[in-house]
Amino acid sequence: MDEKGFIIGKSLKAKVICWTGRRPPWVIRDGTREMRTVIECCCTAHYVLSSFVIFKGAAHYMGWHTETSDPKAKFAYTSNGWTNDKLGLEWLCHFDKHTRNRQSGNSRPRLLILDGHRSHINLEFSQYAIDNNIELLCFPSHTTHLLQPLDVGLFRPLQKYYSKAADNYMRDTCAAVVKGTFWKFYSAARRQAYAKENLKSAWRKMGIHPFNPNAVLTQLVAPRSAPSLASKKVVLQTPKKSTDVLQLYLIVATELDKAGV
Repeated sequence: MDEKGFIIGKSLKAKVICWTGRRPPWVIRDGTREMRTVIECCCTAHYVLSSFVIFKGAAHYMGWHTETSDPKAKFAYTSNGWTNDKLGLEWLCHFDKHTRNRQSGNSRPRLLILDGHRSHINLEFSQYAIDNNIELLCFPSHTTHLLQPLDVGLFRPLQKYYSKAADNYMRDTCAAVVKGTFWKFYSAARRQAYAKENLKSAWRKMGIHPFNPNAVLTQLVAPRSAPSLASKKVVLQTPKKSTDVLQLYLIVATELDKAGV
């Protein structure tokens, strides 16, 4: 699972043909540039959970999603349009409800892979997962752009399709995208981006399913010489780059393997 932010009126950059000397063509855009957060979850069985959409507002208005085509989609709001601890727990309940009947046996746990955002890593969230047989696996810091299937394989085309749909709407109607029309374009983009082949490709590229660690490790530049932990003092500093994190893991794993640990 992961969150994705959308600027509601943002459209794609485009090149157009116009008369020499005229001012650049323009389209109307939403002047508020309001943020919208969507929490998505894709599964190795090649399906996606219904969206969890967070609007910015002081109350919930039905007009925000009158065109909702997915009865399982869930809508919420915060003062800034971002997720928080409370909504993180609500999303976990959403996940539990819509994956429980897909378990192959009630005793088998469900594995939920996520990043270290505070709305995921807190007492209430973790306790609910334990109580409902959900195993949590957190990505290492600074590695989601290499390991997160949603970030690498799905969110990019999702943003592209949404921006294109919003852009066409603004060009055809000379009207801005607002809360009430966001879902229409987002759900259409979602159907295109979350095709079964894209889901398979996203998991495969990350080496998570089918399991293949080399899918990511081969993308890294190997250190020229791996220092020996037994013969040389290694100073471990807080890594600033994802490559530093994974290379450090490789060094430590190599030394532990040599020691038979």
